[in-house]
Amino acid sequence: MTARTGSFPTAVVVTIGDELLSGETVDENQATLAAFATAHGFDVVSAHTLPDDTDAIARTLTGLRGRCRLCLVAGGLGPTKDDKTRRAVAQALGVALQRRPELVAHLEACFARLGRSMPPANLVQANLPEGAEVLENRLGTAAGFVAGDGPAYVVLPGPPRELRHVLAEAVRPRMAALGGRPRRATRRYRCLGLGESSLAARAEPVLERLARSFSAYPFHVHYRAAMPRVDVTLVFETDDPPPPDVLRAFDDALAAVLAPALYGIGAAGLAARILAALSAAGETLATAESCTGGRVATEITAVPGASAVFTGGAVTYADAAKRQRLGVARTDLERHGAVSEPVARAMAEGARSAFDATYAVATTGIAGPSGGSREKPVGTVWIAAASPDGTTAKRLRLHGEREAIQHAAAGWALKYLWDRLVADDLARVTHRDDDAQKAAS
Repeated sequence: MTARTGSFPTAVVVTIGDELLSGETVDENQATLAAFATAHGFDVVSAHTLPDDTDAIARTLTGLRGRCRLCLVAGGLGPTKDDKTRRAVAQALGVALQRRPELVAHLEACFARLGRSMPPANLVQANLPEGAEVLENRLGTAAGFVAGDGPAYVVLPGPPRELRHVLAEAVRPRMAALGGRPRRATRRYRCLGLGESSLAARAEPVLERLARSFSAYPFHVHYRAAMPRVDVTLVFETDDPPPPDVLRAFDDALAAVLAPALYGIGAAGLAARILAALSAAGETLATAESCTGGRVATEITAVPGASAVFTGGAVTYADAAKRQRLGVARTDLERHGAVSEPVARAMAEGARSAFDATYAVATTGIAGPSGGSREKPVGTVWIAAASPDGTTAKRLRLHGEREAIQHAAAGWALKYLWDRLVADDLARVTHRDDDAQKAAS
């Protein structure tokens, strides 16, 4: 392993808005910009969130001169008095703002499509720092722009939908000219069932050995936890990716120590891999959920093409719904309670029957904050998987607040189903993402 080599160009992300600093708005733009820069071969070395204050913005941008190759800026390009980014960039560069006729025409056309005349206040959106290059925004009135060269300030509209559009349509084609490089090779090992520290304890000795054996391909490792999922990602520091035989050596060595938590290698998520395995085998899937409230079905249907495999699902929160929709026996509910192995099994089997599916997965549990007991404390969850070969079930003891328990239970349910598919020889840990996404295309 190695520290970052510093051979890649650096980038800084700046997001602007009082609403971001007050917590009124979640700053999803920061993650979008950082991911975009990383995908184009930049090392993102810092991120700043700034108020709607011309001097504060200008000071930060001026301070970045000569310290990075690229500065991605989002927000503050609207027509109101609190939108001050244009003037701040001009101030940082020591140039004046200039009215751009093509942007005036763009603004007039935007309002004409709405059947309205343009308010005079919107004309400020036609002003850009002298020498700036326009970045067309076909989804809104605020055009982005590129100005300066040390760093290049790439300034983008704040609404996330518009920002993503301008990045894809106007910035991406310019990335090579802005200093971008091909994204460095990565290898992501996707796990569920072991925490960060446990995975690190298993992986680090192997990674040290691999670093010595393949010193021509230095790398660094990072762990990203969104419990119960944890990704172990290797980022190679070489310009050229390691050849397939080297990657296979890494895969084989890490798969041996990350099992049984490892469910895949690459970007494809667990739901996509489940759908791909079932599609390849010509099988179908249904869900029955209580404590997870539809989260399992949501993860499945978020994958494009899920309709080829997923036949349906039921959220049966009340005991009566479990009986009426899934055929759970009243005696099982009375004798064992809704959160029990017999009920979880019956829910999975009922979903298979109700939705005419080959496989089904079920969840029932106590998400809290109330409802627990000594025998069944908050966080007790039963999951079950049913197929023509029978039904299996597993009890979980989860921790955290209600939403965390629900999120973890949904993840565990998918992993339990995946393990069942592996046991039935319908699935395997895939080394190539396209193997895991054929069902979704």
